[in-house]
Amino acid sequence: MSIIHAMYTGASGLNSMAQAMSVIGNNLSNASTTGFKGAIANFADILSQNIGTTQASGITQMGNGVHLDGVSRNSRQGSFQMTDNTSDMAINGQGYFIVKDYSNENSTKTYYTRAGDFVKLTESTVGDADLETIKLSTKRGMVLQGWELDNTGAQVSSALTDVDISPSRILSLAQPTTTVTMSVNLDAEDEDLSGTSYDPNNSQTYNFSTGARIYDNQGEGHDVEVQFRKIGSLQWEWHVALPSSDLDSTQRGIGNLTAVDDTDLDGILDEGTHVRAAISSEYTTGLLTFTPSGQLKTEGSTPITFNWNNAVTPQEVLFDFGDAMGDALGQAHTADSTNDYTGFDLTPTSSTYMTFAAATAADDTGTTGGLGTVQYAAGYSTLEVSQDGFPEGRLDRITMNTAGVMTGHFSNGTSRSLYQLPVALFTNPLGLEAKGNNLFVATPYSGTRTVAVAGQGGAGKMTGGAIEHSNVDMAEEFTRMIALQRTYQANARIITITDEMTQVVRDMKK
Repeated sequence: MSIIHAMYTGASGLNSMAQAMSVIGNNLSNASTTGFKGAIANFADILSQNIGTTQASGITQMGNGVHLDGVSRNSRQGSFQMTDNTSDMAINGQGYFIVKDYSNENSTKTYYTRAGDFVKLTESTVGDADLETIKLSTKRGMVLQGWELDNTGAQVSSALTDVDISPSRILSLAQPTTTVTMSVNLDAEDEDLSGTSYDPNNSQTYNFSTGARIYDNQGEGHDVEVQFRKIGSLQWEWHVALPSSDLDSTQRGIGNLTAVDDTDLDGILDEGTHVRAAISSEYTTGLLTFTPSGQLKTEGSTPITFNWNNAVTPQEVLFDFGDAMGDALGQAHTADSTNDYTGFDLTPTSSTYMTFAAATAADDTGTTGGLGTVQYAAGYSTLEVSQDGFPEGRLDRITMNTAGVMTGHFSNGTSRSLYQLPVALFTNPLGLEAKGNNLFVATPYSGTRTVAVAGQGGAGKMTGGAIEHSNVDMAEEFTRMIALQRTYQANARIITITDEMTQVVRDMKK
């Protein structure tokens, strides 16, 4: 074997070290790339040549140098950085996000990525912002995939779909008010107005009022005023008044405010088919009574009907003033009227749409008379006002939990589950082929793909509002660089020494 063989052996070392240095250079250049996975160069010796045999060791072989045997990806997880961007997300553990490329009209390609710095891909319809399409995607336009969820949080289909958060399809529909919960303190020391006729437009005819905003089935808000009149030491009338312009002609009064009253305190409701008679002998509709110690004793509150000027269907609303205790605490009683009404119908095609089911007197249990409206000598105050309706809402922001469930938070204060992001797992993730832009495609070497729920079956958990940094460790890379440099120098020295040896042979002719 000629001396020139040694020179080629050294050259193989130079070539292999140069390729390995390129791997390190690529790692360092991507040290700040979101979700990037570094790589490590692996070497192997070149097939040795047999140069003879010996009795002691058998075959005698001489190596032919080194070559780059492969570049393996470092699958170690990078560190997380929390961000202010709600569309950022990271996988804490094994797995990849699934994205699709629709840029080719003739075919759709599926890619996988660890980079969760997603953006809103917007396609607008000229002149109509409501038809704007917004999908979560990579910065290169690859659309994120997920399972769509219904209002109950269940999957609409087992098939993956685009994560589409367009305003035209992601809405929080308006919900009409069914119940207003109101807790006030009525001043026990205020004057008795039983000798004065009630007029919703004259504040001298009632003692106290507090407001609430309720919503019809179109999502339009209406400001109502609950007016309280003291008509005895322990008795108070209550009336619901609102702007007359909000009501249709069948219910509208002649003043600025109309009191939508459904009783004249005789226990008989007298405003048509959408109002009901009191069903318990313990309470009188439209009347609140209290114990001498100020606890709510009986609550006369049956559904009130509103005939809105913008709606065909009347709407019933129940005003709940607290937990009336009845005649004797601990004994069976039916003094709390709002416990007698259930089953509000929100089915638009139903003949009883926007009404409560027929009332059935129910025993009141666990009532104390102190959790709601009370009568104490402590001045008037509104303790709590709440209601269960809301207007239509637009998507305001999204959040993510560890199971990959994306929740939409809407401008009307409601929230609901929108999508659940899956995690793609592979038998051999190192067999995925990198395609640039933090994207990978499956290959025969990556094995079977499994689409898993985050946090289950070996899949990593989701972290919302975070991105995964590159896993490149610069200290490790510089250490490898120094080792490569010394190996490169040694191989270069082999070539120079071999060249000097060949020069000696040439000089023998002189």
